[in-house]
Amino acid sequence: MSRNQFNALPSQEDIAAFRATGELDEAWYASAYPDVALSGISAIEHYLWLGRRLGRQPRPRVSPQESESSAGASHTLQTMPANASTNLDALFIDGTNGTSSTPYRVFRIANGLANEGWKVRCAKGEDLFTLLQEDIRPRFAIFHRAPYWHPFTEFVALLRSRGAIIIYDIDDLVFDESVIPHIDGYRLLPEDAKKGFLDGLRAYRDFIANADMCTSTTSFLVDEIRKLGVPAYRVRNAISIENIQSFESIDYKRRGRPQPFVVGYYSGTRTHQADFAVAAPALIQFMQEHSDVVFRVVGDLDLHDWPELAHWQHIHRPGDMPRVVRVGLMPHDAMIRDQFSCDLIIAPLEVANPFCEAKSELKFFEASLAQAPVIASATRTFTEASEHGKYADLAHSHEDWLNAFRSIYNSYSVALSRARSAYDYVRYSYSQRYAANEALEAYEEYSRRRLGQENMPSSTAETKIAEVAVVLPDVSGPSGGHRKIFAVCRALVAAGLTVKLYVYSVRSPKAIRRDIDKYFGKIDLEVSCFRGAVDPHRFAICTQWKTAYDFRLVEFSGEIIYFVQDFEPMFHAVGSDYLRAIASYRLGYRTICYGEWVAAQLQDQLRVGSAVIPFTLDHATYAPPAADSERDIDILVFARPSQDRRSLDLIVEGLRLIKKRSPDIRIAFFGEEDYDDFGFEFRNLGAFSELDRLAALYRRSKVGICYSPTNPSQLGYEMVACGVCLIDVEVKFSELNFAGSKFVRYCDGTPEDMAMACDELLFDDQERERRQALGYAYVRGMPDDEELGRAFIEAAEMV
Repeated sequence: MSRNQFNALPSQEDIAAFRATGELDEAWYASAYPDVALSGISAIEHYLWLGRRLGRQPRPRVSPQESESSAGASHTLQTMPANASTNLDALFIDGTNGTSSTPYRVFRIANGLANEGWKVRCAKGEDLFTLLQEDIRPRFAIFHRAPYWHPFTEFVALLRSRGAIIIYDIDDLVFDESVIPHIDGYRLLPEDAKKGFLDGLRAYRDFIANADMCTSTTSFLVDEIRKLGVPAYRVRNAISIENIQSFESIDYKRRGRPQPFVVGYYSGTRTHQADFAVAAPALIQFMQEHSDVVFRVVGDLDLHDWPELAHWQHIHRPGDMPRVVRVGLMPHDAMIRDQFSCDLIIAPLEVANPFCEAKSELKFFEASLAQAPVIASATRTFTEASEHGKYADLAHSHEDWLNAFRSIYNSYSVALSRARSAYDYVRYSYSQRYAANEALEAYEEYSRRRLGQENMPSSTAETKIAEVAVVLPDVSGPSGGHRKIFAVCRALVAAGLTVKLYVYSVRSPKAIRRDIDKYFGKIDLEVSCFRGAVDPHRFAICTQWKTAYDFRLVEFSGEIIYFVQDFEPMFHAVGSDYLRAIASYRLGYRTICYGEWVAAQLQDQLRVGSAVIPFTLDHATYAPPAADSERDIDILVFARPSQDRRSLDLIVEGLRLIKKRSPDIRIAFFGEEDYDDFGFEFRNLGAFSELDRLAALYRRSKVGICYSPTNPSQLGYEMVACGVCLIDVEVKFSELNFAGSKFVRYCDGTPEDMAMACDELLFDDQERERRQALGYAYVRGMPDDEELGRAFIEAAEMV
């Protein structure tokens, strides 16, 4: 089956041909993978349609091992067995006695803490009568979603008498009676169940009131708990180690927009009618616009509220496929693997409904684990989890949903690139270890604060406040923009200034610091998450338009410095973010620009003056080859389909012209992992994080194409330093970037001019060598990277 047939059921001819091979043990396959029965199709259809893509076994191995149906279940505890020790670091009590919450709120956090060296034990609420007879002494006792009634009250009193800190963990807004009218599933309950729900709600609230501290899944829930006067901390839901390893082992790549195009919704139980209603009208309109769109709903969703969708469940003409595919509830691991059968996954919730605003981001990070593009309602939680739309489309209104459907469908390669970035992001930020570290930090921070309140004298000296605050976007990889920011930070520290980072992130400071150390090297500074306020520092450095724009609301008496690396309004279509970015330059901050080009743009468009620090270069890394070496790449393209400003579609049009008249031209793309089929042959060299390898790639290339209309790209200088003849697109003030056009060949943005530029440089060796020599001479005069930080300090007059 081709990739475009992946979401379609196999034909009878396919089935007969495959059955004749004898490769599939149909009875064994159906029993080994329980989601086969739930799918409503035969074992062989399921294997050809989905199982083979997931790398599933078609028959038992010679040495049978545990089947995939249990491989990622996360129900195997790697914690202390009963009676192994009376002294524990953490005791987890699952008040639900095993529900869908248990793996997220008990097993994964407990296992993560155990992997960090803690002595941990887990038990169910129904085990309390046995536990009451044991001499068990934990430092921290964590009760997940337990009611504050007998025997929990007795056990809490016993553990507290033995010195335990009592922690209550809850993952839904089910402790506030005023929220009941906003819970759609409540109306479906029988009257006696409604009374039980209310009793449970009050019992949860009582437990919160009697706990020392609380943990919860989202910042919204944490704020609601804090309103009750109880210390609360966020400990996120997480993906199990087993699931991450399982998904890593699946060699699956989404390529191009398939037909049919499957939109998936994993509704779960029948409590999400109102949630789905948020997206349903836009989905129906989108399906009416595109006859190849299929809606796959997994769970117990009642479609009678939407007659069009109910109608599309049925085949009305011979040979047609149903456009709505219903699948029942699945085991969790089967469900998250089923997401490979979808090309887009939606996560609708009622925005501004407090019960929905409190919901976890499960549907975002589990869909991202399957590398599927996601559209989610713009709740606070989804907004934070997706880094304000960086990793998923966010929708408030019907128009937002419809536009998101259309955008992903029409620019599917861009959506896939973002989904791959989301995959890398969630594997780290929603890992079991990450969540366990959040828990560890929360428990220890509360413990330190309580110790300080009870035992520390009131005259204890305050912690010294850092002199410089640096406000920056989250660290997600080895980006050039962050590298310059940390070069400035290093120079500040070397100059004797103390620095504190305020990072836009929902991650823990410890996790952020690990990434800084990994990608940029160790540096002596404090790390915290930006939450709209900073300490009273002498200086604050804003490093991106959003940080500058948001900082206008911060009470700050020191000097604010705006470090501008790009003319960032150009990152956005004309609209709200475009105007916010423009406004960020008009706030009166001391502005320091990286390079003359962006300074000229600010002066020309906004009459904003600024200091300028010159572009720098890592001369030790980027230099010509020691001797003449073969340049086996004719055209090297910095190709970023996920960034519109890199204009890949224009570049591709020009490359088609080149390949049409010169088929032997050797083209290579780098910058992202996957690209669409553009109709001509090229080598995909993927993304590079190791600078030495990147420099070696440049030294193999004759011509480099790097379009950067929002500021000269650092990559352009790096290419020139390694002997590449650079092609860029000409915009206003381009002459400020590379000493005019002495060695860089500018083109006017048309594919024809780009193709002509490539011809000039590839087929005229003398011209290419002339430009190469001029480029070498120019970059030799550029300051080294170590000068960047010192130049910034001098321009900012900070010392």
